[in-house]
Amino acid sequence: MNWIFKIRKQYRIFGIFAFVFFILILLGLYTTSGIEKITRSFGSMYADRLVPSMDLANVLIDVYENRVSLENHISEKSLEEKLKIERTVLRNHKAIDSIIANVSNTYLVSDERTLLAEFRANFRNYKNIEKDILKLSNEFNVDSSLQLMSHKGNVVFHLVISPLQGMEMTQKKVGHELYVDSLKVASRVKMVSYSIMIAAALAAIFLALGLTYLTIDQTSKD
Repeated sequence: MNWIFKIRKQYRIFGIFAFVFFILILLGLYTTSGIEKITRSFGSMYADRLVPSMDLANVLIDVYENRVSLENHISEKSLEEKLKIERTVLRNHKAIDSIIANVSNTYLVSDERTLLAEFRANFRNYKNIEKDILKLSNEFNVDSSLQLMSHKGNVVFHLVISPLQGMEMTQKKVGHELYVDSLKVASRVKMVSYSIMIAAALAAIFLALGLTYLTIDQTSKD
């Protein structure tokens, strides 16, 4: 009967270890999940916040460059130079359309989608006004082209840049929220890591005590 009691003691010790290691596995899975979440958050901050924010800054630069190009086109007397300026304007249009298409494929919150749609509508309208200004300028109708640019063109120009500025502010806000969330997850992962180390130390202690107990018990039986 002693050997049956001995086996039962071994099972109890095994049960304690099985429970401890089960907890360790759960903690490890939670840690892995937390690390993956942090990785996704930082990936999103880069791909969906940092890169689009830089792209939107480039769109603003191109929009302002086109504004200056219109002024230069109106004041320019050479048709050849006017043509070069028009090519610059068209090149910027293509760059802007490409960037906006890329930004639309990133993760956007509701406010960003609204602002992006607003920008697209206003930019289409503004390109038509630019076309009219260039046409008048090519006809050397300086007064009419300047009037169109300074009145209607000015109004729509501000309607174009306003959504871009709003999107940049939203990008910063959402990026900051992702950063704060990542810090919270990192803090929890740190606590879990400490828990794993403590649990591992306890498992080692239990193992040492269990083996000592079995050894002493076996010795006393002998």
